[in-house]
Amino acid sequence: MAQTQLQSVVVGYGGGRSSSASYQATLTIQSVVGESASASAECRLGFWAGFYEAFVSSAMDLPTYQDQLFQNSPNPFNPRTTIRFTLAQEAQTRIEVFDLRGRRVARLLDETVAAGAHSLVFEPENLASGVYFLRLQAGNYSANSRLVLLK
Repeated sequence: MAQTQLQSVVVGYGGGRSSSASYQATLTIQSVVGESASASAECRLGFWAGFYEAFVSSAMDLPTYQDQLFQNSPNPFNPRTTIRFTLAQEAQTRIEVFDLRGRRVARLLDETVAAGAHSLVFEPENLASGVYFLRLQAGNYSANSRLVLLK
């Protein structure tokens, strides 16, 4: 059975004592965007409570991500909107905003981003009401969405 190692997990045993070096425990893994997955994990402990490394079956339902740009929310917006996106793997990522004439009016992100779910807040101060376009480029993936700013 394939194993996945989790970094520093804490499980409280509820006040009892365990004389066994290993036992079955159920734990919940919380992801960045609030999704969770449960799995049965065999934990080898030096003490009955504390930090340890847990090895979990890779068959458990951990979130898997694909490259995706979600519609900003709220839209239309004033004064700010949240932009959410997911990446299947780490990639050099750029998020830019353009006006109707194709001029870049904002660069929100230009850095290497880890795989997973991400969000950022766009709060334009010097832009007029109108329609704008958001472009996400991450590795070979590219996506666009329309933003409507109402002041």
